[in-house]
Formats: sequence, structure tokens, C-alpha cells
Amino acid sequence: MAVSRPETRQFEAFMTNLSYARRMVKAGRMLTPFRSPTIDIDDWHGGRPGSGRGGPGAS
Repeated sequence: MAVSRPETRQFEAFMTNLSYARRMVKAGRMLTPFRSPTIDIDDWHGGRPGSGRGGPGAS
């Protein structure tokens, strides 16, 4: 018996975050062959909390 998909805001946010995480894993796997120390992944996810960096599009 299949479980129906919940129709809540929280579940939709979870699915959005899961999709984003899957894309980040895919991107990481694609970058692995380069093994470049010059790739700054902080630019991809908006910086570390408290680092003062806003990432792309930050002013």
C-alpha cells in the first residue's frame, strides 16, 4: 500500500531542500576530477554563517 504525499508547506519545503541537496551532490561529483584548490564552494551556497560573506548577488 502506497503512502500518499502530504500536501503541507513544510513537506514542500523539505522536497525543495532535498532537490537542492541532490543537485549539490551532483555538482560536487562533476567537480571531483578537477581537484582544484581554487574552487571556492562558499560562493555556491552563500557563504558560511557569520563569515560576513553574502555569496553571489550579495551587496
